[in-house]
Amino acid sequence: MEYTLVYDIRVTSTPVIVYLGPNRDRWYPQTWQDIIDAASGGLLDESAWVDLKRELATAGGRAHHNTEIAKDLAAMAVDGGMLVIGVADDHSRAGQVVGVELAGLADRVTAVAGTRVSPPVTVRCVEVPDPARPGWGCLLVLVPPSPLAPHMVDSVYWGRTDKGNERLTDEKVRRILAARALLATDIRDKLREFAAGDPFPAQTRETGHLYLIVRPAAGAAEALVPLLTSANLLQDVHMLLNRVAAELNYSHLPRADTLRRRAYGAVLSRRFGRNDLTEQGLRDLTLHEDGSLTLMSGQVVEQRRPQTGLRDEYRMVWTPWLLGMVHATLLLAGLVADRHTGYQGQWQIGVRVEGLQDAVPHEATRGMGLDLRDRYDTDVYEATTTADTAELTGSTHAVVERLLGRLLRGLLLDAQYLPYTAEVLRSAMR
Repeated sequence: MEYTLVYDIRVTSTPVIVYLGPNRDRWYPQTWQDIIDAASGGLLDESAWVDLKRELATAGGRAHHNTEIAKDLAAMAVDGGMLVIGVADDHSRAGQVVGVELAGLADRVTAVAGTRVSPPVTVRCVEVPDPARPGWGCLLVLVPPSPLAPHMVDSVYWGRTDKGNERLTDEKVRRILAARALLATDIRDKLREFAAGDPFPAQTRETGHLYLIVRPAAGAAEALVPLLTSANLLQDVHMLLNRVAAELNYSHLPRADTLRRRAYGAVLSRRFGRNDLTEQGLRDLTLHEDGSLTLMSGQVVEQRRPQTGLRDEYRMVWTPWLLGMVHATLLLAGLVADRHTGYQGQWQIGVRVEGLQDAVPHEATRGMGLDLRDRYDTDVYEATTTADTAELTGSTHAVVERLLGRLLRGLLLDAQYLPYTAEVLRSAMR
């Protein structure tokens, strides 16, 4: 599945969580003193995940130095990492925290990420100001693992080792591409296994069903246990659901007061037991101990009575509801990670919709230039992608489009919904 990665920038003084590699603790920089302490304590010593720069030079030509920045970003994008601008590199160890002038610096880095790296790289820039010098500070450039890695600069693929950036050989490029393909295969297998556990057998269903998995690619097995066993579980989940609903101007997910503990985590559901549900009422959102979220719903495709020009009943896709549930679940997964697990890495994401054969979109029943005789010609839709936590929370719409863009085009809805944004969904729900 092909798509263009949207690059994003967020400059903020709010706390962030930084992954510095498998053998270092996560870092929570908030203040200038946090930078000084991390540098003096060795936490910011250079590694495959950390690159230090005293400044972004311009002497000798900005174009040349922008190419070097592009190489750093492309190299980091394979496994993720961070560029720290404003800390001296003392033979690969963090030296003096000198700071830099921040004005325009994040814009420059973001422009390089979007124009000098192929395909573009997603970055998140965080300014940490020096309280003693207005306008000065350090810039943290967070580079998540890219679903499109490896990336090129001037027709050369770049990667990173403990010693710094390296040109990738053809063998290493093939290895990275094979690992990406393996991730896609793994999430497809998990998705089909999840769908096989549907309480309604496919041969007896009257509605089409949605299955969604949002899974940390390298999360800890019990990352969410502190939340799931907390006395404040209900309150915390309620707060997160409210944030999601406020973003979308609608509550697409089950209410927090339906939360029930299960052997594998906790589920928000309309039912209390396996027999206590109807197919139309099936809407189970599960928070798993490893930080994964899964959603199963029987509300996305339903049988409808004949309309004008049709002799027979037909199947209808509730498009806004489908988009809303997927969007809300992705955003919730990112918020749970930000607040409760600290996971900022890559996620494996898969969506599957069954029961689409001969279906028409809800929009066709409202006119909109669509013909009810144009039916979807495949029963099952499936798509996978990857994203990092920052994209789940900051560019959720881009992930939704990667997952459901092909389905929207197949339903002849590209004019109504693409390019997809949260505002497009809000308008469809009005």
